[in-house]
Amino acid sequence: MKTKSILLALFILAPILSSAQVSWIVKGGPSANVSNQGLFGSDAKAGGRIGVGMEYSLGRIVSIQPALMLNFKGAKEKSTSRIDYSSEDITHTTYTCNTTNYRQTYIEVPVDVLFRVRLHEQKNALVFSVGPYFAYGIGGNTTLTKNVNGVRREYKEDTFSENGINMRRFDFGLSNGVYFELKKHLTFGAYYEYGLIKTKDNQRDDTFYDWYFGKKNLSLGLEVGYRF
Repeated sequence: MKTKSILLALFILAPILSSAQVSWIVKGGPSANVSNQGLFGSDAKAGGRIGVGMEYSLGRIVSIQPALMLNFKGAKEKSTSRIDYSSEDITHTTYTCNTTNYRQTYIEVPVDVLFRVRLHEQKNALVFSVGPYFAYGIGGNTTLTKNVNGVRREYKEDTFSENGINMRRFDFGLSNGVYFELKKHLTFGAYYEYGLIKTKDNQRDDTFYDWYFGKKNLSLGLEVGYRF
């Protein structure tokens, strides 16, 4: 029964794959990343991604492009607190400034659906992409800096380790982009990724705001690629 199912699937996919034109693309570029309370709670951190993709053309307009990428993400989070207390009729003030620099390295698989709008002599095109991405954290360090009344201390912990920050390794989200394709080979443009999974398990999820603007990965990047 299992063999028959495989043969049936191959029979269905054969005409699709035979008619599809396959090409390869190498791409990469820098990105600005935030997380931990979304756009409103962290500063942008420089990152980027690089990798290779395989594109299946389903016609003049639509194609599918899965890729294997190495993606570097992160964020910078700051918090400041003030504590006043009295001792022997003297008021003391303690200022504490905490800075956390997150670094995450992911193996990422975006699966983009591309839509081409042909331009000059059909050799150039404006390309719109949309689709999901799947990622798994393979490394990264987080630096925590605490400054108490001018006394600075710094700590480093593993981003994904249970004994460190314990950030979730698996990430999933949506991406979209706009690119210009020159002579059917060179591409350049911008993309945006929005994570749908919170980076930590212990985050609040009581309201829609907590769920939507919770600690998730957000990336805005520039990218250059070459199709073979």
